Amino acid sequence: MPRAGQSPTQGAVPVARGAAPAPGRLAAPEPGRPWLLLGEVRTTVLRNSVPITGATAQEVLRLKPAGRVRLATRPIAYARSPELVTGVHCLLASGQRRRVETVGTVLAGAAVLGGRVLQASAWTAVATRDWDFRPPWSDFLATPGVVYASAKAAPDDLAAGFLRPEAAPGGPELDLGGAAAAVLDQVQGHPALDRGLGLRAQRTRLRFAIRVDDQDGPIRADSAIFAIHDDALRTISLTVSGRDPAPAVRLCEDVALHDWLLTTVGRVVDGARAGGTSGEELIRRSRPVVTHLLPLWMPGAHVAEELAPVWAGLDRRPGFSRQWTSLVDQIRDQLALSMIGLLSRGWEGQTDRL
Repeated sequence: MPRAGQSPTQGAVPVARGAAPAPGRLAAPEPGRPWLLLGEVRTTVLRNSVPITGATAQEVLRLKPAGRVRLATRPIAYARSPELVTGVHCLLASGQRRRVETVGTVLAGAAVLGGRVLQASAWTAVATRDWDFRPPWSDFLATPGVVYASAKAAPDDLAAGFLRPEAAPGGPELDLGGAAAAVLDQVQGHPALDRGLGLRAQRTRLRFAIRVDDQDGPIRADSAIFAIHDDALRTISLTVSGRDPAPAVRLCEDVALHDWLLTTVGRVVDGARAGGTSGEELIRRSRPVVTHLLPLWMPGAHVAEELAPVWAGLDRRPGFSRQWTSLVDQIRDQLALSMIGLLSRGWEGQTDRL
């Protein structure tokens, strides 16, 4: 799949940079047709030695010359890039290994949270369409962020194929992870960043498949199925109702952020629990976590109120907030014990001198 924002190849055509819809909103396919939203979120730490300011975030997230970077300061600092549009002509993964050809456009963008965490996402809506001939590309550009497949394609089958853990990137099938990674690398390579790492953390991937009932009214959803497949890959699937599914994309990004926080902080705790770490080293490793990551834990802070039941379900199972509270308590206990040990050694040293 071509890099987001660049000219596509092999059956796809260049997409005008001004063709994207209003930031944060997806164009809706034909009314009354069941459709599916597919995407992938990559989350990692920003390559800068200190958290970046809002002004720097505007620089690094301006992915196209005329793009507008949106900023928010409450409840946490948040900056979001404009969306890039890429034309694609490829296959869709099928749970039953069927050949499903698709053509249309993909949206991709990035966000910085707390000046420290970087997310990049790529997504598209899948709609069914009957045609006896392939329409001109202008038809596809009229609905950016939508790819069209044969009316015989089943949304559940496409969702199963896309979420399949063994799906290989870079093949003939739609590679939304590759599009997200390209945006991530574009931001990380910006000259405004000093390439320093105040915090080391692994990159995680979250693939999402959202079945959308094309109905009037605000978006709503009740529950989600979340799964962890390995150290890096997670998947989430849910069904929503509403005319504009863009808030569901933001929900998946929020889940990806909080899963990444759990993963990153959990590794710090596990490293300390393994032993062999001095009190000074434990304090040094924990400082950026306590300073920069703990304040970012705000599930649902940037999610539509109508989707709050989904977060409530995830808090029940797998229990995001319970896990987080346990990790934070363990970090504080470890730091307290380390401080006691350091103070004790200092007191013993003074006693010896007496």
